Amino acid sequence: MLVISLLTQAFYSAKSNRAPDIGPYSPRQLRYGRLEVVDATLADNLRNWLARHNKAKTAIQEFMNETFPRQFCWGRTLYRIGEDGYVRDVLYNGYIPRGWSAGGEKEDRYFHAIAPDDPKIIQQLTRLPKSPSYRELADMIGWPYFKSEGTNELRQAILESINRSLFLEEADGRLIINLPYADNFAAHQDVVKALQGWEVPQSLRSLSDKKDKLLENRPQ
Repeated sequence: MLVISLLTQAFYSAKSNRAPDIGPYSPRQLRYGRLEVVDATLADNLRNWLARHNKAKTAIQEFMNETFPRQFCWGRTLYRIGEDGYVRDVLYNGYIPRGWSAGGEKEDRYFHAIAPDDPKIIQQLTRLPKSPSYRELADMIGWPYFKSEGTNELRQAILESINRSLFLEEADGRLIINLPYADNFAAHQDVVKALQGWEVPQSLRSLSDKKDKLLENRPQ
């Protein structure tokens, strides 16, 4: 009897601790995408770009903090770009212990990505600051895995918002391209597979042929 009792207790304990079913993507796959820039020349060029657009970056950060309070426990997924210009690997940085499910219900253990078809979320995302420079850089990156399925109006609206909200920051001496909400699309479009082995456009790697505002203060 003792053995049966212990087995029953272990079964229900394991069942209650099981991750919620969110398709093929683990709860450890977080909402905040990052591209780590390894190429030194590209990093210098983008740092100069960042210096000229720091006010816009700050405005976006403030908007994010106001719209999505800290209890959302922002996580990140780190995409490493090698010197050859290819995405090397995708790192999942732990899991978020608390958050909100797609339906708005509070979760005790895991974080669910906010439903991308939620009209309220669409409205919040489309309020992000508009900047042609951010959009231009986003277009240079390409977003091929989004644009290939950009026929749905709601999805397209979020895509536009993501392009506008892209910004840069330095972390531990490294240059990072932040892609807010990138993992919200994971359940609908295979972002991770698209990024693995994805070649970064030459224009983004060197920026040497661009003769516009992005290169006004580039190092010689």
